[in-house]
Amino acid sequence: MTIQTHPARPSAAHDDPAPGAAAPATPAALRIGGIELSSPVVLAPMAGITNTAFRRLCRDYGGGLYVTEMVTSRALVERSEKSMRIIHHEPYETPRSVQLYGVDPETMGQAVRMLVEEDRADHIDLNFGCPVPKVTRKGGGSALPWKTDLFEAIVTTVVREASRADIPVTVKLRKGIDADHLTYLDAGRIALRAGVAAMTLHGRTTADLYSGGRTGTRSPGSRSTWPARRAAVCQCWATATSSPRRTRRT
Repeated sequence: MTIQTHPARPSAAHDDPAPGAAAPATPAALRIGGIELSSPVVLAPMAGITNTAFRRLCRDYGGGLYVTEMVTSRALVERSEKSMRIIHHEPYETPRSVQLYGVDPETMGQAVRMLVEEDRADHIDLNFGCPVPKVTRKGGGSALPWKTDLFEAIVTTVVREASRADIPVTVKLRKGIDADHLTYLDAGRIALRAGVAAMTLHGRTTADLYSGGRTGTRSPGSRSTWPARRAAVCQCWATATSSPRRTRRT
């Protein structure tokens, strides 16, 4: 996944600092809510892969955002051993990023409240991008944004609970169910109104799974489709075999 930030404006002679003046502070490469990252790199959550050891290897190369494996809200509320292990972070891991999955607003709210009250996360990502049938058959993952009322209830609840500790919330989306049932624009507007800090758009539908179907999309962050106040938008594609596509942040 790559993120392209706004390019710096070419310097001109009148932009040079006066002799003896302090150099301007270097801006963060990426900002998500109150979190400033020195590298515009976000590690995609991958079940069975992005555990503590893998995140540590990645972190050795720089200070991006390294997200846990996906954890289900129900298992987290029930404090299952596996879920507690997934959300565990070592002291050197900062910011601490947790990805949650769930289909019930109340349970999602309870899971986030737990993360807040026990100080277990600095950033929370919501998974609405998983296309795996065992997830979508239950109405979750990339199938959930089709149910706009439920999607709004979950995102609103999570943002409200996370705001108690000023924890930014992001969401990962796909384009839709299939080419005839696109959801990303409506879901993007809903998430924006709810107060999410950023969104990741996977340029495929649920039906595409992880191959084919990668096409250009009309960015949810474009002025013609979203209101004036916009969240950061990261477009991403999951397979390393595909040609890298630059992403856009607005």
